[in-house]
Amino acid sequence: MNPDIVGQRIKYFSKRAGISQLDLEVNIEASHGSISRIEKGITNPSKESLLKITQELNLNKLEKDYLFGDTIKPASTEEISKVVEYMKDYMSKKNILAYILDDRSRFIDIS
Repeated sequence: MNPDIVGQRIKYFSKRAGISQLDLEVNIEASHGSISRIEKGITNPSKESLLKITQELNLNKLEKDYLFGDTIKPASTEEISKVVEYMKDYMSKKNILAYILDDRSRFIDIS
């Protein structure tokens, strides 16, 4: 597992959850500065720490797989179709600029 990638992913999920490095450390009972070192790719977290982080950030199975590096493949055609269908009503509204990108930042759909 590449520490830089794991750190970037933890940083993304923490920011999305609105949880600071300090709060995450306190909540998972990690040492001071450990999340910063992980996010910077200086250290690689243990599996135990990763599991605590996933629980604290309330990650679903797909997000956990992504964090652990099990899911690196692009979204399937079926997954993309589901997103397009889900967003269809929103994207058809007037005065809304919206677009859908895949995991490689390629345009899928635009309003």
